[in-house]
Amino acid sequence: MRLFILPLLFVFSFTANAQNWDLFPLNQKSVYVDSTQALLSTEQHVVDSIRISGNVRTLYFDQESSSGSAYGCEGITGVPQQWAFNSYIIDSLVEVSDTVYFQSTFSTTPFYFLPQASVGQSWSVISSSFANGYNTITITCAMAGVQTFLGLTDSVKVFSLLPNGNSPGQLPISNQHIVLSKNYGLLSYVPFDQFMYHPANSQFQTRELVGLQIGAITAGYQRPVVSGYFHLSPGDLRSWELHFMPAWIIEPETLEYMKDSITGAVSTSDSVVYTFDRTFYHYDQSVSFHEGLTERYWLPDLKAMLEAPGYGIAIGAGLQYNSFGIFEPVYGQPLVWTATPHEWIYEPLLEATVEHLSLYYSGSFLDTAQCQFLEASDLAAQVDVDNWAGVTRKYLYNINETTQTLLGFRINGIVKGLLTVGVNQARIINRTALTIQPNPAKESITLQGIPHGTTGLFTVYDGLGREVMSGSLATSPVSVGGLQPGLYVVQLRLQDRTTTARFVKE
Repeated sequence: MRLFILPLLFVFSFTANAQNWDLFPLNQKSVYVDSTQALLSTEQHVVDSIRISGNVRTLYFDQESSSGSAYGCEGITGVPQQWAFNSYIIDSLVEVSDTVYFQSTFSTTPFYFLPQASVGQSWSVISSSFANGYNTITITCAMAGVQTFLGLTDSVKVFSLLPNGNSPGQLPISNQHIVLSKNYGLLSYVPFDQFMYHPANSQFQTRELVGLQIGAITAGYQRPVVSGYFHLSPGDLRSWELHFMPAWIIEPETLEYMKDSITGAVSTSDSVVYTFDRTFYHYDQSVSFHEGLTERYWLPDLKAMLEAPGYGIAIGAGLQYNSFGIFEPVYGQPLVWTATPHEWIYEPLLEATVEHLSLYYSGSFLDTAQCQFLEASDLAAQVDVDNWAGVTRKYLYNINETTQTLLGFRINGIVKGLLTVGVNQARIINRTALTIQPNPAKESITLQGIPHGTTGLFTVYDGLGREVMSGSLATSPVSVGGLQPGLYVVQLRLQDRTTTARFVKE
């Protein structure tokens, strides 16, 4: 089995009628992949709310998943800091008569689209961003016809894209196009933000529709529902690495290993409970056995988080410290999670496509007493999950850092990764005291405390855990002038250890 984008099949004898043509039909779950990526990822968009005022319609995306159950708060004030890191996200569109507008943070002028355009009709989108090599992209309705896609047949329009300039090393946007279906919305498009912000060091992306669901119509790829992430059964095995990094350099950094044997699994409409026996290989080479341990997943709290759109936020439960696998509110307050685009990977062993999702928490939570978002410092979490192995990584930061990573598993008789762990691996790591100067930083940082002659690699991650910079270990300053203001993590990978430090970019 191979992943592919369905070809366009046109019958050009048809002339499109001027009706419908919504970019994102109301309540349709539209799943897109970025076809320009070597490793595909999916994003799901759903317009689930519309506000009408006169001839103005405002379409809101994923409001149900963003607010979750709202935890008793009908009106929520404040903006979580996660929004500052989002890129190419669509939170709302505004329709005025036959024109659809999208306001970008990158430009004072909006992106706009004419879905009712007839063949030959053109308009120009102008960006005010000074980062671009050119400022105008002309959109033309080039043809109309009938297309077969995802087993469906519908009227379509194809729009060409023509820039008024070019940027060195950047593939021109004229290589791409927009395809709009009469009844099912956008089949192919360039993220609207990229019309407004396209510096030479970035490449245009393409979103291709690979699945949809609206009413009784289901076509193409369907994302897993929340219960689809939890389907282990008795006899399955998991092996974990537990990495603990204390806040103080004088305390030991440790690696430990755990092997779990699933002995029971109970699924109901609102929860999944696993029972398992664990062999724990401690860093001091001792081994302990624990029988009858449980993991409990509360599905209503997880629904908003696991079904959030790419680069969208969801209000959901917290992952309580040291209660791995048990999702509980931290301090009794629901947390604000951000979901990256889901990785969409074909697994030959499974002969199936597996969807991987990472969820990040970086300090925002909902004060249910005041119904407003608040920010906490020195708190962070990450949960990785897929619809085959379930939770595969948990990272918790609260002064200390604890990371639990799935190294291997046997699920339904299929083995992947490492199952033999711990016997000779549990250990104490000699820590490198990595510091960053200056901190906060404006233009550059210097990595200090690294022994002379040490070789390795460094990676810089933003507040959502996304890689923004990487390179070989250097004694010279590292330029960070191009980074957006915010909190960043530098991970240093040496020959036999990994260490991290944080800095603030002003």
